[in-house]
Amino acid sequence: MTPLLYLKGEYRSVCDTLDETLRHDYGAKDADDYYAECEHRLQAVNRRIVTFSGERDPGIPEQLAALGNIANRVALIERSHLGEFSWPFAEVIREIADVMLEERSLKTNGKVMPIVHMIAEGTGYNIRSEKGIDATRRRRIAIVAFPRQLRHHVLMHAIFGHELGHAAFHTNIAGRICRGQVLRELRRIGPLRDRCALADWVRSDHAPEPIQARVREVGQFQIKERQVESWSLELMCDLFGLLIFGAAFVAAHRTLLEPAAKSTYDLELRSPTHPPLAVRRRTLVDAMKVLGLDEPTTTAADGVVHDAERLMLDYALEDDGDPWPAMFTHEQLRIALAAMRSVFASNVSAMGKRPTGATTRSLVHRLSRRLPPIFETISEKGVARQEAMTVSECLYAGWVYWFGRENLETDGIELDFLKTNRLCEQALLQQRAIDLRIAAERVAEKKRVEAGAQVAAGPATVDEVPT
Repeated sequence: MTPLLYLKGEYRSVCDTLDETLRHDYGAKDADDYYAECEHRLQAVNRRIVTFSGERDPGIPEQLAALGNIANRVALIERSHLGEFSWPFAEVIREIADVMLEERSLKTNGKVMPIVHMIAEGTGYNIRSEKGIDATRRRRIAIVAFPRQLRHHVLMHAIFGHELGHAAFHTNIAGRICRGQVLRELRRIGPLRDRCALADWVRSDHAPEPIQARVREVGQFQIKERQVESWSLELMCDLFGLLIFGAAFVAAHRTLLEPAAKSTYDLELRSPTHPPLAVRRRTLVDAMKVLGLDEPTTTAADGVVHDAERLMLDYALEDDGDPWPAMFTHEQLRIALAAMRSVFASNVSAMGKRPTGATTRSLVHRLSRRLPPIFETISEKGVARQEAMTVSECLYAGWVYWFGRENLETDGIELDFLKTNRLCEQALLQQRAIDLRIAAERVAEKKRVEAGAQVAAGPATVDEVPT
């Protein structure tokens, strides 16, 4: 079989697989867009195939690689069954991704929205986003992978805020802000300004003993510029998580990463792609202080809810006081965070909302009564009324309840972590229905106002009648 004949066979196989796979209903909101994008890429491959003049054309390997990429995208469809991941949280991620991953077409200068596809797999949290769009890729496909075993743990899903930062880094709108204003400020002064500064910081006599011991163990080592870039990117992505999900992200961050680290000062010197956990924790603690997220939303008058909130914040803000892990000044963080906020200029609601004390108290009390944490009141006439609530407010209440559960239970039975998560997940699902109803009411009210204004204006005069 010649290379060209093999390529044509692969092309036909991928086309058949795409058609066969998308006959099934996987419940994906973006299924039509996903299919259309894969079909477009297949057509681009076919246009190249028909130009090949020989059975061993040098362009064949490139097109085989393109087909392999498309086949991989098609295979991911089969891991997108509803029920394998948290559908309510998937919708939250999709809406935030639409803001962070929006791009501008280099050909038309118009907006290009991403295709965000959800799957479940047996590994950790991950968003695999393509590096760019071109003539063969009209829209960027971002694959959001939920850990199958944690599908209902929405409190842990806040870690997706970090992964969204990675995906945004490669876009031509948010990415330009990240690569320019944000990273420029984070690397303006301090250990991340260049590889020599980072090496000096690691070798410093002021470094904690675990770091100094690791340096003695390794002996000679060299920090490369790409490692400085990697550390800067990881810390920036942590800051994105904080902006999107608030203190709930910090709680999830510590809960997920701490058990996997040998110690908070664990450092791989030969290929240090990630900074020590102590550095990441200190960066988040300092950023919480800069954003004013380090103080409780409730007061002592709120009793056990205030105590629970204080416990949650103590967990998120826990710090050993060693100055070495502080890579940034508060002023650097303030400038960088301000630049990062501009990523959400088109929809500021994609950023986390700090709850009020009344919000925290209300949502936590509902959890203590085994109810999903939403805003719901009953009027004197017995009519239920619901209000808007953001995901960050819901997750914040969930973490507060979890840390104060021993004193918040009302019937002698504490909610375990899974049940706490399931109630928060149910709240996100109910909130989506509430938001749709509120939006419909606003549209109806606008129409009533417009109709009333037309009646008040009276019939059109002769001069007002169009000719």
